[in-house]
Amino acid sequence: MKIKQIKKPVIFFILLIAVNTVIFSFDSEAGIHLGLEFGNLFERYSDQGDSIESYTSAIGLSFSSYRFFGESSNFGIFAHGFFAGTAYNSVTTNGVTINNNFGNYSFVPFRVGIVIGPAFRHNISENLTLHYAIGINWLWSIFSYEESFPFYNKVTYDVEQTDLGIGGDIGIKLEIDGTAFIMIGSIVTVDFLQFKSVETSLGDTSSGVVKDFFAFSVRPYISFGLNISYTYPVLQSP
Repeated sequence: MKIKQIKKPVIFFILLIAVNTVIFSFDSEAGIHLGLEFGNLFERYSDQGDSIESYTSAIGLSFSSYRFFGESSNFGIFAHGFFAGTAYNSVTTNGVTINNNFGNYSFVPFRVGIVIGPAFRHNISENLTLHYAIGINWLWSIFSYEESFPFYNKVTYDVEQTDLGIGGDIGIKLEIDGTAFIMIGSIVTVDFLQFKSVETSLGDTSSGVVKDFFAFSVRPYISFGLNISYTYPVLQSP
């Protein structure tokens, strides 16, 4: 796996920080939380005449921010980041299912995702608040595997995939005190487009939009967070 591909998650998190910085630049109230997220991804697509379905489970870290336009506002902006490795994968091709043990993988599938969009909240009680959001979903993944051929020892395939669609979040925020809280909820995504590129150790490359692609994921999470309020300073006239 090339170093330039590994740099993309770093760029992703810089982007996420930049988005939150812009969100913080006006009078607002935020909840920022970091936690564990458990991904369940279902995919369907066609490849060279084969009908393929797959299921992938993943576990990783998530970073989220709800930013509302003032303490009394129930409308704001949501940003969520997902950084995870693959725990299990099964692939069904034309009705035949194979469980992938990643024995021929030199780099097990790794995923980075982001959901950004408008956010809403509803107070259930003094310490409980329902948060929900919907927006644009972007999921980036990379992996590398090897295959043996009669005239070559081994050929390595470096694969990069980018999914685009819509995503949402729904969660319950439990206030511990005035500053800290626990968040329990789930991200749900639906993707309609995947762009895939493949590069081999022989120097061959291919890329394009995956045919008949559709993906659905449910990613429950539990996280710990902090409340932050920001008041934009008002300049005084001399």
